[in-house]
Amino acid sequence: MEDEKEAVYAMNKKAKHEKILAVVFMTLLLLLCALAIFYGLCGKSIIEAAYEGKSIGFANNLIKYQHTKPVEHYLELADVLFYRGLFLGAAFLGFTGLVVRLIFFRKPPHAIWAAVFGTFVILGVHLLNPNNRIYSSHGFMHAGIVYQILNGNIPPLNPLLAGMPLLWPWGHHFLAAVFVKILNISPAWAFVIINVLSLQGIVFLVYKTSKLIINDQRANVLSVIISIFAVSFVTSHVHNFFEQYLGVFVDTRITPVFSRFTNSSGVPLGLLFYLLFIYTVLLIFNRTEKWRRLLIVLLISIVGTGFFYFQMLPGLLGGFGAIFLFRLYRLLRNKTRNGEFKLFFTTATVGLGCLILLPYALSLTGGVRGKIDILNPSWMWRNFTSIFFVALPILTLILIGKKRLGDKTSRLPMWDFVYLTLGVSATYISLHFPAGNEYKYLGQAMVLLGILGGITLSFYCNTKSKYVILLLMLIPTGISLRDTKYKLRKKYSEFPYRETGKRMLMAGEEGELYEWLLKNTPKDTMVIDTELTVPVLAQRSLFIAEDKKIDGKIQRHPGFSFLIESLFTDGSGYGADLLSCRYRIRNKIYDPQIKMNDEELVDFFQTHKNVVIVIRDRQLINKFSDGDFDLVFSSSGDNFKVYRPVDHKKTMDHRLTAGGGSCFPT
Repeated sequence: MEDEKEAVYAMNKKAKHEKILAVVFMTLLLLLCALAIFYGLCGKSIIEAAYEGKSIGFANNLIKYQHTKPVEHYLELADVLFYRGLFLGAAFLGFTGLVVRLIFFRKPPHAIWAAVFGTFVILGVHLLNPNNRIYSSHGFMHAGIVYQILNGNIPPLNPLLAGMPLLWPWGHHFLAAVFVKILNISPAWAFVIINVLSLQGIVFLVYKTSKLIINDQRANVLSVIISIFAVSFVTSHVHNFFEQYLGVFVDTRITPVFSRFTNSSGVPLGLLFYLLFIYTVLLIFNRTEKWRRLLIVLLISIVGTGFFYFQMLPGLLGGFGAIFLFRLYRLLRNKTRNGEFKLFFTTATVGLGCLILLPYALSLTGGVRGKIDILNPSWMWRNFTSIFFVALPILTLILIGKKRLGDKTSRLPMWDFVYLTLGVSATYISLHFPAGNEYKYLGQAMVLLGILGGITLSFYCNTKSKYVILLLMLIPTGISLRDTKYKLRKKYSEFPYRETGKRMLMAGEEGELYEWLLKNTPKDTMVIDTELTVPVLAQRSLFIAEDKKIDGKIQRHPGFSFLIESLFTDGSGYGADLLSCRYRIRNKIYDPQIKMNDEELVDFFQTHKNVVIVIRDRQLINKFSDGDFDLVFSSSGDNFKVYRPVDHKKTMDHRLTAGGGSCFPT
């Protein structure tokens, strides 16, 4: 009787605490709303009064020290700072409330709230900082590929190297092009939609995968939170410390994986199909009925992973290899026929998926296959130390709760999942790609480890360790929000653009240039230019893109964030002769000392007529005044000109016999 009274008292006390916490969070939320309303009503008048020196207090002191700028500057600055701060405060409050409910409340929240939180952050970042949506990390590169597809090039050609096949995966861009076509939106917004939709599917699949291992809502929702938002403590500062003082490389580019949802990366879409594969494999091996129907879903997941984000396919195959060996070992040890049909048909389905993807794979990797390191000891050690330190916090947690994991989870699904995780981790350790692109497998492994970490954390939610768990959740989440804060404030460039339907436009005189190129040149026109924006703003291909140098130092162009030449050679594997020929022709055209009657230039322009030259330097105009080039465009301020080679009859005859040369290998 006394025990029952104590239990009732404890439940009532906990219910009281839950009500207090709920009231606190609702009060804070209402304060944020009140602050937003107050600023909307009075913010402008306060700033204007401070600007005129009529107000007293902090507002006047904030802006009086640089009174030379117009009041509009301070109004715009105040809006940016206020709304970004309000957004970050709301995001942190929302996530803290979600975590507190998971850890302290008797009834945990549904996983859908994690999807709502993630969607709120994604949309907030892109709406509050449009530059992040446009430029992203490689936003211009991705948009250029989308426009190639919209121009009818399937498979797309390289927008930075006209006429050459694109050797990068383009399935992600194909889906973006579909959204652009149907919804009449810019590629940047298409990528946002893909990421938001991918997040919903990923939350669902992580939740269901965790549920196969343990049927506990608290554990399943924690798996979602940890795997997507809070899987590691490692930041760029930790990376720098390890590299500088210990000589150890720690890759932080993809943890937590949520950082990839706020740019134009194809990681979310690839991860969606990869997790569909994980969930389907676990269902097939742990169901006794209707598993054959799942083979179609398995095939879709493999082909989807390979087509939409090919970089994740080796990690998928590595995981399947590990679970195949585990299941084969069980069959041989038990010496029974039970399960052999499942293993055979599942393996056959994986093989069929790879065969379907083979032509696509060969078209992408033809130039770089010889540069892939397999089982190279130095790279293996580098990648091993990287995954060890990135995963150390979550691995420590899993090892501490190992006994409870064994006791409270479904044994076979748990072991299947462990081998899938070991397989993708081994893939990351065993392979090295140009530019370290194997880090995608690290992201796959960390998401799977996060699922196990969430399950392990759930065992301690009703113990005295719950306050420690709260800290363990909030610290890495602070890292996620730190990335969000960075993307909110990063300007990328002062580039003045606007989006109209499918197009991205630039205002002013330079905008006239892109407008003319788009409306007055065929879609397959090669544009010779010193800037990199033609593939996006004019939707045409550059003859060859080149990194800019200022004072001898290479400057990365906003919207690309990589070295162009390295992308051509290491990332794609284009031949050195091809690149050197194009660079040489381009440099001759823009060299004031070399005339256009140079033998190589004459041969090039006689052979290739579907080409235009953009001139941004007045000193070069005299080079094109000999009658072999037509001036086809001049901007209103005469600062931008476009020339096209004259198509004389003799040059047409010459074109019939001239070859493409090393600039256009056949």
